[in-house]
Amino acid sequence: KGLFDEADKGTLFLDEISELPLSMQSKLLRVLQEHEYMRVGSNKTIPTDCRIVASTNLSREQLADGANFRRDLFYRLSVIPIFIPPLRDRRDDILPLIRFFLKGLNLKYGTNIRISNSLIPRFYHYDWPGNVRELKNVIERLLVVAGSDEVGDGEYDLVNALEAKTSPDQDKDMVVSRLMPMKEAMEK
Repeated sequence: KGLFDEADKGTLFLDEISELPLSMQSKLLRVLQEHEYMRVGSNKTIPTDCRIVASTNLSREQLADGANFRRDLFYRLSVIPIFIPPLRDRRDDILPLIRFFLKGLNLKYGTNIRISNSLIPRFYHYDWPGNVRELKNVIERLLVVAGSDEVGDGEYDLVNALEAKTSPDQDKDMVVSRLMPMKEAMEK
């Protein structure tokens, strides 16, 4: 079964719709207009009744310019457009997201690590260009490098130092010659 088979009488979520090749955009447009599709290798059309939810990281203006995305498909999909502002514009979401990610990642790693209250302002003052995905990755990195049940400024500084670009001279200082336990690697 294909996606439209599975989504019949339900909802089909198309993530990053703007990345869909132009040849596929025309096929999707036909399904949306005619409410039917044809399986690969078949000569029979199959009716479909599904709701489409599509997402993109591009603005409405970028999509509607018609350069890489068909305007007719854009207008067909834009029945109820929803704009989700970037994390830097909704800072009140940061703490609930931290709690949500901590809960899931503690479960994943079998830990019970907390984030120090003194560290919270640093999360609020950062602009999060990578949005929620970046926040989740930072929380996961903090849990991975945690040396105790609570992470604070030291771990946050270490996580940021790991991201910092190094000069060619600094690359010579670290040589990986074998696999080692995480604790030993963190000390090095």
